[in-house]
Amino acid sequence: MSAAWYWCAIHLLFLGILQRNRVDGLGVNWGTMATHKLPPKTVVQMMKDNGIQRVKLFYADQSTMDAVAGSGIKVMVAIPNDQLPADLEDQSSATSSSLTAMAASSSRPTSSSLMAMAASSSRGRSCT
Repeated sequence: MSAAWYWCAIHLLFLGILQRNRVDGLGVNWGTMATHKLPPKTVVQMMKDNGIQRVKLFYADQSTMDAVAGSGIKVMVAIPNDQLPADLEDQSSATSSSLTAMAASSSRPTSSSLMAMAASSSRGRSCT
């Protein structure tokens, strides 16, 4: 019986090590629909203090993007459904406006940040 417990303990330890190595980071969703909104710089500092490495923004205004820029937190911006067709049809415009927005926010471009910035910069585009 003790040999069975020994092997069980080894397997549980091995599974625990595997599970621990599979975690790539902790992330949160950040929405702006609240009765008591905190300043974006305060929210970013709270995320950093708690080890949050990724955030998904449901609305990316300029003050939020400025607060996240240079923080080391990876950002994903959700695109509203009504803007999806326009972003899919005009990818060149989205890419050029994303580069402009990234230059303004002082963040280094990566493929995921290009998509996020393209999504956030399309909010300011006028529909004519």
